[in-house]
Amino acid sequence: MKKTVLSLLAVCMMMLNAACQKERQVSSSSFTTHDNGKVFHNMTIVDHFGSLHIAYEGQLRFSDDEKSIAMLSPNSELNYRNNNIKIKVSSDAKGLISYLIYEDGQKVSIDLERGQKIMSEAIQVMIKHGIDAKGSVERLYKKGGKQAVLDRVSSLQSDYIKGIYLDFLLENEKLTGAELKTIAQQVSQLIASDYEKAKLLDKNAQTFLKYPESNSAYFQALGSINSDYEKAKVLKNVLQQNLDAPTFSAALRVTGSINSDYEKAGVLKSLISKGTAWRDQFGSILDISSQIGSDYEKAGVLEHFLSHNNLEGENWGKFSQILTQISSDYEQAGVIKAVLDKQVPSGADFDKLLSTLNNMSSDYEKAGVLKKIANQDLKTEAQWLSLINTTANMSSAHEKSNVLVHLANLMPRGETIQAAYTKAAKSIDSDHEYGRVMRALK
Repeated sequence: MKKTVLSLLAVCMMMLNAACQKERQVSSSSFTTHDNGKVFHNMTIVDHFGSLHIAYEGQLRFSDDEKSIAMLSPNSELNYRNNNIKIKVSSDAKGLISYLIYEDGQKVSIDLERGQKIMSEAIQVMIKHGIDAKGSVERLYKKGGKQAVLDRVSSLQSDYIKGIYLDFLLENEKLTGAELKTIAQQVSQLIASDYEKAKLLDKNAQTFLKYPESNSAYFQALGSINSDYEKAKVLKNVLQQNLDAPTFSAALRVTGSINSDYEKAGVLKSLISKGTAWRDQFGSILDISSQIGSDYEKAGVLEHFLSHNNLEGENWGKFSQILTQISSDYEQAGVIKAVLDKQVPSGADFDKLLSTLNNMSSDYEKAGVLKKIANQDLKTEAQWLSLINTTANMSSAHEKSNVLVHLANLMPRGETIQAAYTKAAKSIDSDHEYGRVMRALK
């Protein structure tokens, strides 16, 4: 009975394992360890083609024809197993290399044509998985030039290795704009890892941006990065360079594709700092700023914009519209104060700024803004009237009276202005506060 139960349990475990293998058709692991100064490399891949295992110690280099092992660190081993093929390559204390090759469990001599073919095919598999990548790309380039390197990239199994091959060309070859465009397209289409893609684009930005055709392809590749963090990191570094107007526009378009408010705001601030020469782009910068959902980040971008630029014409209209999108009274008040530190709008723009306060629920924040406006040495009677009328709309008797007392110490004593002040004072429902306001007028 006990045997039967154990047998059934074993069968169930086998079925469960088979189901898991079927469900998870591909698994991969690769790691490098260090022990007593020696480096151990280990790679295992299981997929619907079977299983592949590669492990070796120290340094390994293939021969120039990539059919044998040219160098393996002394007293080291390479173990290779690919389904029915098993290979063990050993080096003695002097680095002399020996081979053991098995096919379907049968030993095959390296001196035979079949043994040499098995070894050659195994090396091609290892190359595709990145073994001796730097040596392989150097050999390939010597034989077939840049086109041979580009042709191999699509067959490589690792984004990290693809990056090594493409980076080699970018560092060692004088490339035309068309060739750089091709490489940028390969980065976009063949490298899935956001990290590896960003690393390559970041390191070689200056090279790609030299020519109009590769410039455009570069930003398309940059736009294909899904990670907002990686995309923003590259953009910020790109903006450290001297950019012409088209490149600045391309960077701006990619910035618009960033979803993270934090990362988008960070890049916009870099664009604003860098782009003072491209004033025709200010409207586009503001349009992208309006896409930020976070009041804190949006306000930060607007304040940064004000620290570098003056608001004029259409840009003021866009800026004030974005200002109304900020729901936080604290953040909105902070931006308005930054506007006043930079310039005092005139005419309709002044009234538009004051109308923003009508959407502000906090009378405390509203009062702070109104007092700051009054401190700006307003030039026209119309501005004072608008300021007094906006104060009259406040709900808090205490805050309203505080603002009116403040205004009384600064405003001109014209008949029209005093009449507006008296009318605003009458809207206070506290006798104490009303008396304080009216005494300030004398």
